[in-house]
Parts: sequence; C-alpha cells; structure tokens
Amino acid sequence: MTGTPLIDQLADGGRLVSPVVTRTHQELRGVRRMGDRVEWRSVEPRVCVPLIGRFGFRAGR
Repeated sequence: MTGTPLIDQLADGGRLVSPVVTRTHQELRGVRRMGDRVEWRSVEPRVCVPLIGRFGFRAGR
C-alpha cells in the first residue's frame, strides 16, 4: 500500500498518531486507514527527539 511499515500494519479504520520530523520541520500527525485509502491530518506543531536508525536519520548528524 504505502511502503511505510507502521501504516501498512493498520487495520481498516485503524488510527496512528506519530511525530513527522525533518531537519527543519516537526509536527504531530494523525493517520487513518480506510480500505486502500490513507488520510493524513496535522494535529499540531511539536518538538520531537529525532529518530535514529533504519527508518530515521543517520547517527551523528
């Protein structure tokens, strides 16, 4: 479906709230899966600890 492991695991009607972080922008987003459709919604801006590793940023930068 999306290629994003956490979203791929959502059941139909399932919801996920997750920080979405780039080097210049951070926000809390809600995701809802409805069949083959995925609906994203910005919840609010946040300051998040950067994710390091396979699905995040490289360590040391």
